[in-house]
Amino acid sequence: MANAIVWFRNDLRLADNPALQAALDAGYAPIPVYIHAPEEEGDWASGAASETWRHRSLAALDADLRGRGSRLRIFHAPTLQTLQTLAAACDAEAVFWNRRYEPAIEKRDTAIKSALKQQGLRAESHNGALLLEPWQIATKQGGPYKVFTPFWRAGSAMLQLPMLHDAPATLPHVDDGPHGLPLDALNLSPSLGWDSGFWEHWQPGERGARAALGNDCDPARCRRTRRRRRIHPAAAPPGLAAARTAAAGRARCMAAAARPPAATAERPGTHRNRLVGRRQRGA
Repeated sequence: MANAIVWFRNDLRLADNPALQAALDAGYAPIPVYIHAPEEEGDWASGAASETWRHRSLAALDADLRGRGSRLRIFHAPTLQTLQTLAAACDAEAVFWNRRYEPAIEKRDTAIKSALKQQGLRAESHNGALLLEPWQIATKQGGPYKVFTPFWRAGSAMLQLPMLHDAPATLPHVDDGPHGLPLDALNLSPSLGWDSGFWEHWQPGERGARAALGNDCDPARCRRTRRRRRIHPAAAPPGLAAARTAAAGRARCMAAAARPPAATAERPGTHRNRLVGRRQRGA
């Protein structure tokens, strides 16, 4: 079985991960890799709170991978150089990843894809975060929408939920090439301990996102949450905001879960519209 690098970025999950699934469907043995290169992200580099969450999400992802026979290789170096060096050392034939859409990162990823292909590698990017790609929705003049309501109407008419994939039960173990750095070497966790007590209420990683998704899409739970927030915001249970940020609570999974139960009388799309409305308000 040939090897392929699966380059994890913000998509720190195994279920419904199109890049990972594409590597498996093509018959490759995936080599999961995370490359920390904030200096390449321009004005969109993550802040301290996001990086603290990322530390625990990476630890959760590595634990999930090890439970399936694989592991996460972590690097702190220029992205293209790391991918090229690792591909040569591991005899990898391909690199798969899920797209990001920040301008600086999009420009970098385009250059990376071109360089990898020139090296003779198969380089594929996938949609792992959006219900519709930005270039799929445009005004009659061909430009982007600037008002949400007409954008949502156009998008709803095109919307078709893709097939969701479960996390693989097992993964091949590949021991070739450099093993990378320990997670603590990235220094993502705060040294002053300002996050003390935070983790009693929040669970980074895919399991935490799935639990938050179930709570967030339960109408009775939402009503209780709204009542608690009228008393004090800290009394409300955590929702999906941080999970969405870490892309463990991906949009298409949330949309699928937001379908109204068959026993309710709610109009189709009501739950989904509520979810989109909360997203727009930054919930």
